[in-house]
Amino acid sequence: MEASVQLSRLGLVARTWGNVSCRVGDGHFLITPSGKPYEQLKKDQLVLVDLKDLSYPKGVKPSSEKKLHREVYKQKREVSCVIHTHQEMASLVGLLGEDIPVSEQGRSLLGETIPTARYGLPGTNMLVKNAARAFVGCSATTVLLANHGALCFGCDAAKTLAIAKQLEVECRAHLSRLVPLYGEEVQVQLVPLAGKPWIGIPKEATRVASLLGANNEEVRSVLFHTSPAVLEVGRKLPILPSYLDDFAQIAGTRISLVEADIDDLQLLRLSKSCNAILIRGFGAFCWATTPSDAEAVSMILEKNCKAALLAQVNLAIKPIGWLDTHLMRFVYQKKYSKIAERK
Repeated sequence: MEASVQLSRLGLVARTWGNVSCRVGDGHFLITPSGKPYEQLKKDQLVLVDLKDLSYPKGVKPSSEKKLHREVYKQKREVSCVIHTHQEMASLVGLLGEDIPVSEQGRSLLGETIPTARYGLPGTNMLVKNAARAFVGCSATTVLLANHGALCFGCDAAKTLAIAKQLEVECRAHLSRLVPLYGEEVQVQLVPLAGKPWIGIPKEATRVASLLGANNEEVRSVLFHTSPAVLEVGRKLPILPSYLDDFAQIAGTRISLVEADIDDLQLLRLSKSCNAILIRGFGAFCWATTPSDAEAVSMILEKNCKAALLAQVNLAIKPIGWLDTHLMRFVYQKKYSKIAERK
């Protein structure tokens, strides 16, 4: 349980995106529940899952990626802990679709190379099969999941968390040799929807923020997000597609880039189909029903903007297909987010 809290504090997961499990005896594993914020997680909310048939006691629902965890335990008997993350640098490197060399300093934790698995929709057998093909038969302790995130596994929770941290170091170094990382100058601030002055928000964009809160009852928390990556996307792209699963699910299948004087009706339509909008030349607005959910949208928007910029210099990187993005968005809105709200 401590490992899941550390993942959140280290910024390796957003919201409840990611999961942790540990082996229990020969036939079971404990895994984090679906839709439960890690900071609020209690020991009795971990779910005991049968390795043989994935059955579990009635009550709290386990993570939807339980099949992925089971596959690691089945294939690697020495593993006692599995961590699945959507950490930023690993997610970006996974888009390259290639195995990544590990530095000499990182080999004691990660082995000599980091394999990358082909894409599979979240929670599906295809994702599990593709991941297994990548890690079975090699000494790697982590595998990148294309357009998705990373899977790390070790002998205990402390070792596996160290593997996840080192993975981010290796992926950052690898990316820095390929493209500019656009710095870490991310600025995010809460937007006052009523009764407070618009401090720190460009005056040209304040009309957009006020309309967001006034026209959509589900918009209760709005963040203004600006960063080098967001501004660069605004200069280069007409629209921001989904390169990563969590972006399609949480932010939207694609995000529009608009001018600050966007038509009111168009803004209203956009606010009902996604959870972010990019204002060309200024930044982005991210919204949700709660501040924590809006922060997750902001975090994932930053990551997907960097993915889009990486795709500009590596033409082999493509957005996730239309059908897959819409399916993931639908399932998230109708199923997963409702679980999170109840909890």
